Amino acid sequence: INVSGVYMSAGEFERAIRVIEGASLEGPDSERLKAYLLTLVQLRKGDLKAAQAAADKLAQSDPEAAWALNLRGAVAMSAQDFAGARNLFTKTLAVDANNVPALMSLARVAVALNDPDDADKRLRRVIEIDPKQNIAIFGLAQLATQRRDYAAARDWLKRLPESAQRTQAEGDLSAAQGDFEAAAAAFVRAFEAQPSGAVALKAYAAASRAKRPNPDAQLLAWSADHPSDAAVNFTLGSIALEKGDNDAAEKRFEAVVATNPNHAASLNNLAWLYSQR
Repeated sequence: INVSGVYMSAGEFERAIRVIEGASLEGPDSERLKAYLLTLVQLRKGDLKAAQAAADKLAQSDPEAAWALNLRGAVAMSAQDFAGARNLFTKTLAVDANNVPALMSLARVAVALNDPDDADKRLRRVIEIDPKQNIAIFGLAQLATQRRDYAAARDWLKRLPESAQRTQAEGDLSAAQGDFEAAAAAFVRAFEAQPSGAVALKAYAAASRAKRPNPDAQLLAWSADHPSDAAVNFTLGSIALEKGDNDAAEKRFEAVVATNPNHAASLNNLAWLYSQR
């Protein structure tokens, strides 16, 4: 099981499947465990048809069990069958009213169906059951930010331990309030703690709005180690274009197209740049 988990984390799904299918697991629930693991691998692999078949086969032994309903709900949610997923997760709660995975999944379904009130209700119930469910707290902070209840959002974030994710969320909250200086400072701290292209883009956007010097510092730092990041290259190309540095812009947009040949905006910009010379 542990070896299959390593393969699954590495994206080697076929090897993970072979390891699980060839495993000699002892005990009366061994076949059910293998089927459960195979369903998870197929979900990660993106083969929803195979995952659905494995989940249905697994559910035949105990169709009303909470774990079986949750698994089938996860498959439905991955297939964007949100109505079916909601039905299955609701059935899970009828069996086990305190089932945290089902409540979390119902919150995600509610967000997908644009029902923030239901998502808020589900996440609050999770916190009642387990006050240390940080993902639920993040979700409640995001929902509060979306409805512009910034005080509530900040109160939720204060309940979280210090982390790059919390700092980034604080930056999102400051940006939503229009305090771009505070947002930029938070995103820089988050990037220093846990660099990523997404945080570098947020740091640039906030720093630009705050009129900070060298707003693209995090973008350049990330690009130096990740030269194929299309989103970062496109932003740096756009910056170069605004500065009139056509050679630099051309190289950035060409890097985007090398990774994503159908990136329309980069193709359009390159066509214009080529036409200039």
